[in-house]
Amino acid sequence: VLVLHKALEGIKQGAYLWFNHNRAAWEKLGAKSWTNEPNLYLFPELGIRVGVFADDTLSGYPPETLEQYKAIKLEYSKLINIDSIEISPALKFTGVQIIHNKEHGTVTIHMERYIEQLCEDYKGQFEECDVPSGESDADRKAFDQCLDGDGEMDKGEYLQLMGKLVWPSSVARLDITHSVNKLCSKSHKPSKADFKRGLRIVGYLSKTRQLG
Repeated sequence: VLVLHKALEGIKQGAYLWFNHNRAAWEKLGAKSWTNEPNLYLFPELGIRVGVFADDTLSGYPPETLEQYKAIKLEYSKLINIDSIEISPALKFTGVQIIHNKEHGTVTIHMERYIEQLCEDYKGQFEECDVPSGESDADRKAFDQCLDGDGEMDKGEYLQLMGKLVWPSSVARLDITHSVNKLCSKSHKPSKADFKRGLRIVGYLSKTRQLG
């Protein structure tokens, strides 16, 4: 029997205790969070917003509240014991790259690096293509009407591919969401044809990796 004096990263208790510790720090500094999304925080009077994903934090503040934000960040660093309070532009968050064009007043998110790694994982198993679910009407119809698989595909291997496709489909690449959701519905009994369809989506992402 062991008594842990500190939570270990990777265990359920560790994640739970970190969430409580981090939440207490933001609330002590005056932030409020939403009931339905406790990882988003707002300083109502200052308009400062904070998003938290595990131990990554993304903050946004109006230019006129810069000094107040610096003071908040300094106190936050003391509460959770971090060394650096440097403010730098957000270029990447949770695997998503961010392009902030102040001249045009736009923010673009894309996942080019993530897709490059995905393509490396399945190198030699796919061909680049222009659409995720078939070039012709017949191909698309076959994709949309594909029946339950025969279970000939290794379920673990199939789920691994689906897991890697779900992240971009739900974050920055909504153009593959329908196709990925369709294939995820086959996870209980996948076929090799379903796996091949998943690889086709990889090929589509490879060819369109710069889209954001």
